[in-house]
Amino acid sequence: MRSLLFVVISIIIYGSLFPFNFVAIDITQVAWFDWGTELEQRTTNGDILSNFLTFIPFAYFAFLVNPLRQNSFFLRSLSVLIFGLVLAYTLQVAQFFLPSRIPTVADVIINFWGICAGITCALLVTYNYQKNPDKVSAWPVYSSALTMLIACWVIYRLFPLFPEFSLDNIITSLSPLWPELAFNWVECLYLCCLWWAFFSMLVKDQWNNIQVSHAVSIVVGILIVEIFIQHNVVDLTDLIAASLAIVLFFCLPQKFQIPSLLIGLVCAYFLHELQNLEKLETSVNVNWIPLKTYLRGSMWVNTHDFLEKLFLFGAMLFFSTVLLSRILLATLVCLLIVISVECLQYLLNLGHADISDPLILLLLGLVLGKLESLPLYLEENHLRRSCSSELKA
Repeated sequence: MRSLLFVVISIIIYGSLFPFNFVAIDITQVAWFDWGTELEQRTTNGDILSNFLTFIPFAYFAFLVNPLRQNSFFLRSLSVLIFGLVLAYTLQVAQFFLPSRIPTVADVIINFWGICAGITCALLVTYNYQKNPDKVSAWPVYSSALTMLIACWVIYRLFPLFPEFSLDNIITSLSPLWPELAFNWVECLYLCCLWWAFFSMLVKDQWNNIQVSHAVSIVVGILIVEIFIQHNVVDLTDLIAASLAIVLFFCLPQKFQIPSLLIGLVCAYFLHELQNLEKLETSVNVNWIPLKTYLRGSMWVNTHDFLEKLFLFGAMLFFSTVLLSRILLATLVCLLIVISVECLQYLLNLGHADISDPLILLLLGLVLGKLESLPLYLEENHLRRSCSSELKA
C-alpha cells in the first residue's frame, strides 16, 4: 500500500507543478494574508473535479499506511487530514513561481473535501474488517478493483455530474434521436464492448452480490439519468451499444465470455484510436512528456477522457488477469497492445503518438496488483492491533 501512496503523491505533485517552468519572484510583494483568506478566487469546473478526485485515493491509501494505525480512527483521520492540507497548500504556494499556473486557496478547499471522501472510504473498509474479520477470506479477488472500475464508468457516463431537471435540457439530451438517426458502427462497437465489460463486472462482483436483473436495471438507470445531466446526450449509437452488450452477455456461453470480451475490447480500442484521424503531412514526433495530453487545454474535457481511458485499460487488465491468472503477465500483454497502437499512429502518421497511455496502463497494473493484496494487508493490521491491545492489557 505504501508504494501506491507514493505513486499518488507523485502524480499530484507532477500535475500541480506541470510544466515546471519556474521563475524567481519577489515573495515580499505577495499579499499572503489576503491571498490565504480569499476563497472567491478564479477556478474552473474542470479544476474543481480534478482537485477533488485526485485527493480521494491519496487520503484512502494514506489512512491505510498511516504510522498511527495502532491508534484510534480519529487520530489517524486527523493526521491524514493535516498532512493532506499541508501538501495541498504547499503546492498552491509553489504555483506562485509558475507563470502558467494560478495559485488559489479555493483549490485547497476542494482538496479538503476530496481528503474527507477518501478518509470516509478507508474508514468504512477498515471498520468492516475489524468488526467482521471472518470476511477477509470471503473477499473475492479484485473486488476493490471492480468497485474502482465500476465507479470510473458511472462517473464517465454521468459526466459532468450536474443535473438539470428542465424540459429544455431533456429535449437537448434526446435531440440526436430525431429527426435524423445518426449511427456510427465503430463507436457502437467501442461502446458495446465497454458496456459489456461494465455489465460483466457488476455481475462478477460477488462481494456486493448484484443479481443479473439488478445489473440490467443499473444499465437502464444510467441511460435514463444521463438525460437529466447538463451537456450530455443520448443517441442511437449509445442505445444500440448498451442493448447489444446485454444481449452478448446472455447469448454467449460462459466459457467464451471473457475471451470474446477481451478480443472485442482490443479490436474496438484499435479501431476507436485510429478512426477519423487524418493523415498528417509531416512525420509525427512522439510526445515523451508524461500526461502532457491531460494537463493541457480544458481540464473538463481532459478529466472526461482520462476517466474513459482508466475504465478501458482497467477492463483490459482485469479480464486479462482473470484469463491469464497473473497480473504481471496481463500487464505486459496489455502494455504491448497499447504500445502497438502508439506505434501505428507514429508509422502511419495518424494522430499523435503519446507516452501517456502506456504509462497510465502501467500505473493501473500496479494499482490492481496492490489492491489484490488489500484483504491480507488489512488482516495483518487487524492481527497486529489485536496483539497490541492484548499486550497493553
